[in-house]
Amino acid sequence: MERKVKREQNLPSFSIDIPQLELLISKIKAEFNDESVSMLITIELPSKETFKIRNTEELKDFAALPELPDNIKNFNLLMYTQDESVTISSNFKAEYNVSASSGNEAWCAGIVEIVNSTAILNKRFYSPVNKLDSFWTIYIFIFTIVLVALINTLTNFIPTEITFNIYNVIGFLFVICLMFYIKHNLFPPFVLRINDSDNIIKRYSPQIMTISTVVIAVGTAVMAVS
Repeated sequence: MERKVKREQNLPSFSIDIPQLELLISKIKAEFNDESVSMLITIELPSKETFKIRNTEELKDFAALPELPDNIKNFNLLMYTQDESVTISSNFKAEYNVSASSGNEAWCAGIVEIVNSTAILNKRFYSPVNKLDSFWTIYIFIFTIVLVALINTLTNFIPTEITFNIYNVIGFLFVICLMFYIKHNLFPPFVLRINDSDNIIKRYSPQIMTISTVVIAVGTAVMAVS
């Protein structure tokens, strides 16, 4: 009789460079009970060009290729033997998770902890944003529209100097909803750093885009109150 146990866990949004990835691979490999561990890294570039990498030497050769983007966001890792396997990949919600499969539950738990610890140490500041479900924006949108309509109705009976422009409110909500639906482009759940650029704008472009979007949303919200 063969027994298989599988443990999975969603990871916080995180970013690592090539040396950190090599260190993580070595930690995972050390946990395998069989020394003949196979590995497959799949990387897809924005140009839709795909690379299959099967060892750390090939990974170094890949990192040395010219004209690679500074950051790679589409990445999958599979390490396996006949009886044990580990994957780090994105799920249907575009979040990254770690999955470990083995006949030993403690082994699976140990692998998950190694990967999760690495992700936590290298967590991106916007990680909580990616934990929010996009469907909540629909509920927020409907609730706010109803609330604003109710307030505007009540102002006809209750004297007040505050009124709401429904179109500005809708514009504000549109910005918020747009942020949620494109959040994995603005806030990638995983980033493999190829080159840590000295250009501040390039290095912190996601943060700059985030701040700009928030400023626009706040400005729209201020305009909504008239």
